[in-house]
Order: sequence, then structure tokens, then C-alpha cells
Amino acid sequence: MDAREALEADELDAEMGFKLRFLRTTARHLPAFLAPEQLVQLARHMQARTHARGDVLVAQGDAAEELFVLRSGAARVYVADADGATVPEEKAGGLSHRDSAERGKHVGDLGPGDYFGEIGLLSKHGQRTSTVVATATVKCWTVSRAQFCELLGADAEADLEESMGTKLAYLRSVTSLAHLSQGQTFQLARRMKRETFRRGELIITQGEPGEA
Repeated sequence: MDAREALEADELDAEMGFKLRFLRTTARHLPAFLAPEQLVQLARHMQARTHARGDVLVAQGDAAEELFVLRSGAARVYVADADGATVPEEKAGGLSHRDSAERGKHVGDLGPGDYFGEIGLLSKHGQRTSTVVATATVKCWTVSRAQFCELLGADAEADLEESMGTKLAYLRSVTSLAHLSQGQTFQLARRMKRETFRRGELIITQGEPGEA
């Protein structure tokens, strides 16, 4: 190994170390559903990206191709309502194809350590369920759909079969569950099983042990 190759190897090791420290400290919710070896694999796949204030990072209805992890900056999340509610239009930086799009209702804000995009990646329809706009210069890492599914392995196939993305989207819309972290919501969605009851059928009985 020559001096240049050694320097490049050291830089890669330093970058990898920084990513892992960030994931284990600032991005606290990701390790909640990833095993230690999966976290290392995720760090290897993460590609750096920068967005200017006003850029549309993802747009509701578009094909979901990446998971995003915010390193620094801030972003705002919008979901289009059925009644067509909109928000004041913001210049969308270099993503001019969404400049005049309806962004919907402001439903949340994202900052360093937050991640988004996994709902679309884990949904059978594979579409974005919200629009995310940078409200400051954003530095982030992205992981492609293929890499994310490879990371989860067999779990990804099970998640798609169980409509994991639909479950996550529903849980995040429930006000009484707003206190749950992203990792806790992910774990809850994984444990949810679909049950169907006919009209008049008994679901639970007062006084019985709570098992579900």
C-alpha cells in the first residue's frame, strides 16, 4: 500500500467512525430497530448529500428510492389533505419540478438525528407519503432502496408482506401515540397483526387479562 492509498484508507476509516458515532448517539432511534452488525452495514452504505434552504427533499406521491438520515439542518414535513389544504409556497431550490405543487398540511419538523423515507421503502406501492422541505441548509446521508432492503434481509420481505409502510403511516397519524420515538413506532408496527371482527362480535371482555 503506497502513501496515497494509506491516506485514503485512513480517511475512510475516520469517516466510517464518525458515521457510527453519529448513529449511536445523535440518531438514537435508528439503533432501536437495527442489530449492531446492521448499523455498521448502514454506515457503509450512507452517501453524503447537501440541500439548500427551500429544496424539496422528497415529494408526496413520488417513487420512494432512498432513506434519509439528517446530519445537520432542519426540514419540515407536509401531508396533502383530502380537502386540498395547502401551505404558503416556498421556492424549491434546484428541484423546480415541484415548485408549484400543493404541499398540504404541516405535520412535523425534522432535525439532526432524525430519519425519514422508510415508510415508502417498506410499502408495496413504494410511494412517498409526505413532502419534506429543507427550512435551512441540510446535510444528510442517503441509503438506496436496494441497500436498505439488503440491510434488513428477510425482515424486509416480511415487512412488505405485512404492509409495514401502511402501519407506520397510520401509527404516526394517531395523536395519542405521538409521544413514541421513531424506533418505538417501528417496533410497534412490526408487532401489529391484522384481525377482522364481524359486527356484534365480542372483541374484549372487561375483567379478563389484557393480552393484546
